[in-house]
Amino acid sequence: MVLLDNDQFLFELNKLFERSKKEGGHGSVFLTCKKMPSEDKYLRKKKPAVKAPPSCIFRATLGKAKISTTVAADQLEKFNAGYRVTLVSNMDSLKKKDKSKKRRTNQAMRADSM
Repeated sequence: MVLLDNDQFLFELNKLFERSKKEGGHGSVFLTCKKMPSEDKYLRKKKPAVKAPPSCIFRATLGKAKISTTVAADQLEKFNAGYRVTLVSNMDSLKKKDKSKKRRTNQAMRADSM
């Protein structure tokens, strides 16, 4: 997994979305976000815990390609704005849900109950 800075992560995320849309691409980009602990567990054993501001780790995977970034609390609003733009611009290839089957079954159930 490659740890990138925030702007580079958003750039690479766009590339992953483009690769997923190409013919022969894996198709699905998986995104995760987790809160990181405010103290380092390795330093805790040696020294007293030093409280750092909380941060989040964002990860994206497409097949075997994996990228990640850590976002500090003070940079979260700026990162979220860029992240939102990236996600909205790449949601054009989502498939619409087929509601016709559900409607037909609901109508059939209503007709049977009468």
